[in-house]
Amino acid sequence: MTTTYYEFIGKEPSLNDLREFVETHNELFDNINIYVVEEYLKFCKDYYGYYYVGGQIKILPTEPIKTELITKARQINDEAQPGHMMEVSSLIHSKNNLNNLEQILNVYYEYKLSEYYAPPSPSYTDSGGEGYKKVAAETIIGKNNK
Repeated sequence: MTTTYYEFIGKEPSLNDLREFVETHNELFDNINIYVVEEYLKFCKDYYGYYYVGGQIKILPTEPIKTELITKARQINDEAQPGHMMEVSSLIHSKNNLNNLEQILNVYYEYKLSEYYAPPSPSYTDSGGEGYKKVAAETIIGKNNK
């Protein structure tokens, strides 16, 4: 992935989390092929409960999809030397799935960032997102709200 979301290190979504997010926020994915999530989940169902990120890294659908996994899968795909057309086709399919997964993750993280740094809503009793609270406690924002 090209972007590291430091706010979410240790809080990465799993494939199951992404499925729920895609179903709940389908409108955010107008120009993104979200089929990869269902394809990976179908693979899990058909083949012993796991799938391969980018066609390369074997994980369970409950495990977090970390930046390192995406990077490693991309590296393996880029260094692959297919021996015949079936391998070429498989590699292209794996690369496309990985690209689509990255796009889905980017939308997920951008949405979660907006929640994380959301200011308090004047019409509700919420006090803002976790990131907003941290920033407010350390800056003038918090001093103005006291």
